[in-house]
Amino acid sequence: MTISLWVKSFSALTGTGIKPSSPGLARLKLLLLGVVLAAAIGERALHLDAFPLWVDEAESCINALTILDHGYPTDSYMGLPIYENTLVQPWPESEEYEFRDISYSAKGMAVYHGWLPLYSIAGAFWLGGIKPDHPTETLQVRHSGAEMLFRTRVGRSPALVFSLLFLLALFFGARRIFNETAGWVALLLGGFSHLYVWYGGQARYYSATLALNALCLLLAWLMLTEGKWRHFVTGGLVFVLLFHTHMLSFLAGAIMVLGTVPFLWRHVQALLKIGVFGALILAGTVPWALWTGFLDHATGIPMAWSILEFPAGILDPILRRHNLTFPLLCGALWLPLSVWLKSRFPDRFPPSLSRWRAAIVFLVAWMVVNFLAFTFLVPAASYFYFRLVLGLVAPGILCSAGGISALARLLWPRRTVLVSFALVVVFFASWAHLPFRPWDPCPRSTFQAPVLEMVEQLRGKTFRPGTRIYSTPNEHLTLTFYSGLPIQSVAPVRKSFLDNHPEEVVILECFPRYGRPPLSPDEVFKAAKDFGHQINRQEARRISNKLRHWMTAAHAEERGARVYPASPGHDPLFQRLSAIQASLEQEYLKEQYSEPTAHALWRGYPMEDLSSFWLLFFYRFVDPEKRIGPHLNYAGRIKGSHASVLNSKWVIYESPRLSTSLCVAQKCPEENPAGRHAALSEHQTSPGGGYQ
Repeated sequence: MTISLWVKSFSALTGTGIKPSSPGLARLKLLLLGVVLAAAIGERALHLDAFPLWVDEAESCINALTILDHGYPTDSYMGLPIYENTLVQPWPESEEYEFRDISYSAKGMAVYHGWLPLYSIAGAFWLGGIKPDHPTETLQVRHSGAEMLFRTRVGRSPALVFSLLFLLALFFGARRIFNETAGWVALLLGGFSHLYVWYGGQARYYSATLALNALCLLLAWLMLTEGKWRHFVTGGLVFVLLFHTHMLSFLAGAIMVLGTVPFLWRHVQALLKIGVFGALILAGTVPWALWTGFLDHATGIPMAWSILEFPAGILDPILRRHNLTFPLLCGALWLPLSVWLKSRFPDRFPPSLSRWRAAIVFLVAWMVVNFLAFTFLVPAASYFYFRLVLGLVAPGILCSAGGISALARLLWPRRTVLVSFALVVVFFASWAHLPFRPWDPCPRSTFQAPVLEMVEQLRGKTFRPGTRIYSTPNEHLTLTFYSGLPIQSVAPVRKSFLDNHPEEVVILECFPRYGRPPLSPDEVFKAAKDFGHQINRQEARRISNKLRHWMTAAHAEERGARVYPASPGHDPLFQRLSAIQASLEQEYLKEQYSEPTAHALWRGYPMEDLSSFWLLFFYRFVDPEKRIGPHLNYAGRIKGSHASVLNSKWVIYESPRLSTSLCVAQKCPEENPAGRHAALSEHQTSPGGGYQ
C-alpha cells in the first residue's frame, strides 16, 4: 500500500489533508512526509534480525504458530503445554506438571494477550512459508542458522506495518488537534525516539498497541469536537481492534469516551451515534469473551497493586521516567502559563493557542486514566515500566508536540517550524533519547548470542527416544522456536516426576548466575599481588576473561555435577578472586533490583544471584522458599549429571537414565584430582569456548 493511499485515508478520516495554497508545495510536503516515514520505518527494519528473539517475542511467535495449526491460539505446541507466566493455578490431575499456565482459559485458548498481533504474526509466517513444528520420535535440531534468521525477520515484520499506522496517526492527529507544525514535531518524536523504534521492531503487541491507541485517541477527540457519523462508526471498529490487542488500553480509552458523553449530546443524532458506537464494541468483544472463557479466567490472576507499595507505586514511575515526566510537565504548565502569556503577550498568543487548552486537558486525562488503569488493573507478572509507557506514548507525544509548537510560536512567530525543529533536537539530546542509537548486534556467522549458541550446542547432540529436555523459563520458548525441539519450562514440573523419570533428562540453565562485568585484568593483577601470588599481565587478562566461567563450573560441581575439565575449585587464588567477584555481584544485584515498584515481584526476597530472577518471578505466589536452593525441583537430577558450561555461562546438564545412574556413580572414574588443584595458569579451554 503506497504512502499516498495511507495519506488519503487519514485525510478523509480526520478532515485534514496536505493542501497548501500552492500545488507544488503540497507535492513537496507529501514527498517530505514520505521521506521521513521511509527513514523511520527503515530504521526499524534495518535491525529486524540484528539479535535473536527474546522470550516474550518467542511466546508470541509460538502462539502464532498454534494459529496455523488450529485456527486460533491454543495452550499447547509440539505436544507440550505452553508455559509463559507466573505460576498460581494448581494442576492436581497431571502427573508431570504441578501448575497450569494462567495465560490460557479452561477451554485451552489464549486470553492473556490480544489476538490481533498474534494473527498478524501468523499471517506473516503463512506468507513466508514458515510452518509449525510437530513432535517426532527423533529429537534433533531442525532449523539451520539461515532459517533462524529468516524466522526472526518474518516474526517481527508485522510490527513495521503497525509502526507506519502509528506514525501517520501521530502526524494527522497532531495536525488536527493543534496545527501543522505540531504534526511534524509529533512525527519526528514518534519516528526516531529510541524507545519507540524499539517498540516498532518487536514481534509483540507493542507496535499494534501504539498504533491503535493513537488512532482511538484521535477518533475520540473527533467524536467530541465534530461528532460526525464516520467518527463514531470508525471509532467503534478501531476500539474493537484495540480490545483484541491490549485490553487495558481499550478499557482506559473506553473510560475516556464515557467521560465525554455529557459533551456528545450537543451533536445531531447524538443518541443514535453513541448507540451505534457502543453496539459495535459489544458485538466485537462480548461473543469472544463468552466463547473463549475469558470472563471465568480473568478472576484468578494476581494483580500488581496487591504487591506494590503506595504512594511509591504512584510517584516512582512519574519521578523516574521521562516518558511520563516530560508530557505531564507540558500539560501541567500549559494551562497556567497560557493564561499568563495571553495577558502579557497578546500579539504572540492568538485565539488558536487559547483553544488548545481543551486539547491539553483531554490528552493529560488520557495519560492519567491509562496510568491508573495500568497501576491498579495490570497483572503482577506484567508490571514493568516499558509496558506502562505503552498507553501513554500517543497522548504524551501529542501533548509534547503541542507544547513544543506553542513554545516555538511564542519565541519566534515567523520561524515556528525552524524553532520547533531546534527544540526537538534539544529534546533528543537533553533526555538521552537520541535517534539512531545502535542496537547490540548479534554476530550472525558465529552465533555467539546465548540462545543461538545453545541451539548450536544442541545440534551436535543425539538424544535417546523418551529423553525430556527442560529449560529454565522462559528461554524454553526461544529454544523451541529456533531449534524445533520440544523443550519445556522446568518451573511447573513436579519434583517427584523429575526424580523418578526413568529416561534421560536434559536441563538447560539459561540464566547466567553473574551479571556484573568480570574483574578487569588490572583488578585481577592487583588482587593476585595482594594475595602474594605473582602473575604477569597476560595471565591476568586470561583469568579475567575466564573467571565467571570457572565460577559457573565450580557452582555446578558444588551441586553434584561432573564438569570436564574440572574447575580450579580449591586453588587459593581462584577462591580469593571468586570471593571478590561474588561481593561485587551482590552490590550489582542490590543496585539493579532495589526499586520496589519497578521490581515488585522480588521485594522481600534475597537476590542471591541472577538465577533468583526466574525463581522468584514464577514462584512468587506459591511459597518460593520451598522451591529454591536445595528444594529446587531439578536439584536431584543435577547430581551425577554431566555439565557443559557454554561461553554465555549457560549450562547444559545431561542426567542419565535412572537405571544407569547408579552404575555411573560407582564405576566411572573420577576426574584427575590434580586437575582440580592445578594453578590457574595451567587451565586450558577447548577451541569452541567453555568447558566441554
